[in-house]
Amino acid sequence: MRGLEKYTILGEGVQSKVVQAPRKDERYGDIAIKIEATSSEVYNLSILSPQNLTCVIKYLGSDDDKDYKAQLLYMEKADHGNLEDFLKTLEPEELNHNLCFNLMEQIIYGLLQEIHPNNILHLSVKLANIVVFDETNIKFVDFGLSCYMLLTFKREIDTPERLTNLSRIAPRRIKAFRDKAKDVMETTRNINYIKIIISPEEDIWGLYTTLYQLLFNKSFNTKEGIKLFDTLIKSRRSHLNQAIWYEKFCDGIYQYSRSKVRESFESLSEDDPLYTLKLFILGYMDTYLNTDAPIDIEQLQQDFLKLR
Repeated sequence: MRGLEKYTILGEGVQSKVVQAPRKDERYGDIAIKIEATSSEVYNLSILSPQNLTCVIKYLGSDDDKDYKAQLLYMEKADHGNLEDFLKTLEPEELNHNLCFNLMEQIIYGLLQEIHPNNILHLSVKLANIVVFDETNIKFVDFGLSCYMLLTFKREIDTPERLTNLSRIAPRRIKAFRDKAKDVMETTRNINYIKIIISPEEDIWGLYTTLYQLLFNKSFNTKEGIKLFDTLIKSRRSHLNQAIWYEKFCDGIYQYSRSKVRESFESLSEDDPLYTLKLFILGYMDTYLNTDAPIDIEQLQQDFLKLR
């Protein structure tokens, strides 16, 4: 399959790209091909595909050519692209309560009832990683950052520098880094080996910010927030006391996130047809940011279904 790069690009990320296949499939029609899929993505999709959760048709493995080692995923092509782009095609009046509820229900169900119960964490939940076949059929894609987590095993990750942008970092993760830094400074003082354990909560903040963007028609992470995040990350090297840096990093992320939720609360109007849905997601974001209470997934789903 050498030369796939010359075909129309449907989507492109940091590590891979998706192109349109040159020929239609007899069963599926137009096909998209993901080039350079990660090994973890291939493994995790092999678990999820039978659930009809993802749009993967088959995995071809690496090409025989020694100079071309891409792992290829053949996928159904979503006629309406990703959800972020699809929403931009709608008129304001089209984005009504029924449509938003239907999309939110599919997102919540897909993540909490299909992905997580299969011991998989997506780790990059956002509108751009959800594709739209029609309004009643959307699917999660791009599992390049995903990990498989058995009940007896939790993968650890190290410092925030491995995270490339604000959208992939949950405030409670930063708090975990901060607390770990304090412990390390009081014991080994080897700040270079701070690690925290990945858990399903990694995806929950992504779920919240994704639903926020769907309802408010804007990203939760503004340019100011992204600039703050980048500044905080870059300032790490200038701090001799890394525990103090982690404290400032945590405070900065929390202050920004809380201010965004507060501003959004203040902008709500009961005349807004999406008022109850917006109130729902802001309430859960506020609880997440201002308490250490565990996230009750069952309660979240029950509260949401009451808004039908």
